Amino acid sequence: MEKMDMHQALKDAMYVLDDDLKDAAYYVDAAKKAKENGMEECARMYAMKAKRRVSEDYDQSKEVLMKVQQKMAGSGMQSAPESIEGKLWKESMRRYDSWAERMKADIKDMGY
Repeated sequence: MEKMDMHQALKDAMYVLDDDLKDAAYYVDAAKKAKENGMEECARMYAMKAKRRVSEDYDQSKEVLMKVQQKMAGSGMQSAPESIEGKLWKESMRRYDSWAERMKADIKDMGY
């Protein structure tokens, strides 16, 4: 894999991770609204979708991202943690993990 291809793969993996969490946030909000309106089954369905996106799907996307990082390091390219990409990746992961934990807490607070 060429340097440009690896950088694009890294960006693509970050976009997928971001989408997982955006989808989860949408479902958390939908679950809250459904619960507020007394639509328990609907709220439960949205909460379960959110839970899946913020846990299993998110973990799978993180695993893909880690493999891309490892491939970059294995090819001799400057990668995490010393490159700019590596530093940005670490900061993004801190934010994503924090966001994921907040959503998991919201789901738990709703009783799911």
